[in-house]
Amino acid sequence: MYGGSGGFAFPGVLVGAQDSAKMRLVRKVYGLLLAALGVSVVTGGITYETADLLMLSLTNGRWLWLLALGLLFASAWVRTSYSGSMAILFAFAALEGFLVAPILFTYNRQFPMIGMQAALITLGVFSGLTCYVFTTKKDFSYLGGMLWGALLALIAVSFLAIFFPMSRNMGLVSSGFGALVFAGYILYDTSNVIHRYEENDAPQAALQLYVDVVNLFLMILRLLGGSRRS
Repeated sequence: MYGGSGGFAFPGVLVGAQDSAKMRLVRKVYGLLLAALGVSVVTGGITYETADLLMLSLTNGRWLWLLALGLLFASAWVRTSYSGSMAILFAFAALEGFLVAPILFTYNRQFPMIGMQAALITLGVFSGLTCYVFTTKKDFSYLGGMLWGALLALIAVSFLAIFFPMSRNMGLVSSGFGALVFAGYILYDTSNVIHRYEENDAPQAALQLYVDVVNLFLMILRLLGGSRRS
């Protein structure tokens, strides 16, 4: 957490801090994160309720996921542009809502209310980890290399699963491992908000936390779904 004689009790709540710029950064990051999640809920909800949009997302999912990946790479190129980073943040959030909707639709048809359960668990995990970082003031930058290696391993396993379908137990292990990876990234990225980012970095920080939250949600959704299959 940001030093000085004061500190953060929770994101957006500054107690006795001397640096107003850090306070503004925290408020901007979490405000943008909430706004981006709201955009995803709107686009995802519209897609969820519209059969043609669901089919469009399903039939073009591979290319749309590549587009989403392209937006993430583009965010690194425009990181010095506040307006460019803002545009990519909300474009990515809108696209993610469109892409996640058919996944959620499929799970909810098999297991009613599983999406809501996954969302509540994700909210609980995110809130708990965020409070932990802000309360302890720990710097989790040392996790960067380990998390990157774990993410590459997770991507490799997901790629192999396309050609060699995983058993139920292996799927549960993979989903659990993925949930741990993105929980770790929440610690890492929250720590960066406190220790490293400046006010102009708010859209980039919000995008990174957004990616963590959405992927944690998807891993928990898979974990819940896999555990209920016979």
